[in-house]
Parts: sequence; structure tokens; C-alpha cells
Amino acid sequence: EKITVAGIGMGGQGLQNIAALLEFPEIQVVAVCDVNRESGGYLSWNWSRGTESQLGGREPARRLVDDSYAKQQRSGQYRGCKVYSDYRELLEKEDVDAVMIATPDHTHAVIAMAALKRRKHVYCEKPLTYSVFEARQVTEAARQAKVATQLGNHGQATEEARIVQELIAD
Repeated sequence: EKITVAGIGMGGQGLQNIAALLEFPEIQVVAVCDVNRESGGYLSWNWSRGTESQLGGREPARRLVDDSYAKQQRSGQYRGCKVYSDYRELLEKEDVDAVMIATPDHTHAVIAMAALKRRKHVYCEKPLTYSVFEARQVTEAARQAKVATQLGNHGQATEEARIVQELIAD
């Protein structure tokens, strides 16, 4: 059985995080969510150090997931990733083990709290909250739900790991 994950926030960093999650055979990305269907202009540190813009939104994320899993199928097709425009609907309808949150900063705490109330494990991009009070609320909600939380900046960590590998190789 695989760990089921839903991605909330499919801009530049959210797409980078989903791509990283697709590399783990023990994880199954089953849903993605973004208020934007599809548009250009999304940036990520991993794309030419934040200078190249690309497509983002829920449909590019769905295609990324479906195309990745299709490569593992004999038929070369996969249509299993669901899309949502509202994280509340996703959390209500999807029975996932965990969520990855990469929405605009001011929404992180609200979405994390909604996921924790449903006893979902949470990976959230930085910053987790805008205040110490919000951070304490999220901490207590995670404790009560008995789930794991992780705060991170996946893109920067990946870049730092690449630089360290290059330094070691030299």
C-alpha cells in the first residue's frame, strides 16, 4: 500500500514539490488543487534560478502526475489524478494520508489547520504561519491529531544538495 498525497498550490514551488514526490515509489499523488486552472508566468528557484517562467496551475500539475504514472503503465496511459479548485472540497472528498501545501504564504496556516483537523499529515512550504500565535495553534492541532508535520523549502534544499555534491566531486 502506498502513502497517498494531495498537492495544494500548483505554482512554481508546488510543481517542483509534486515532481519530487513522484520520484518516491512508496508515494501515490492522487489529487492536486489550485485556484488557477492554467497560466504562464510561474517562477521557481529550480527553473534557471528563478528567472525562467513556466506554466502553472491545477491542469499542468494533473498532466505532470498522469504523464509520470503513465510511463509506469504497460498501456502508457494513466488518468488517476483528480483536480480541485478549492482545498476545502479536496479535503472533504479525498481520503489522503498527507497534503503538501505550497500556496501563497498568507494561506499556509489556514490550509494546514483544515488538513490537521482531518488528521492529515502536512508538508508546508515556508513560512508555516505569520505569527507565533498561529504557529502555536498549528502545533497544538498536529499534536491532538497525532500526525506529522514538516516545514520546508524543498527547492532551496535541492539546490543546496546539488552544490554540495559538486563541491565533493571537485
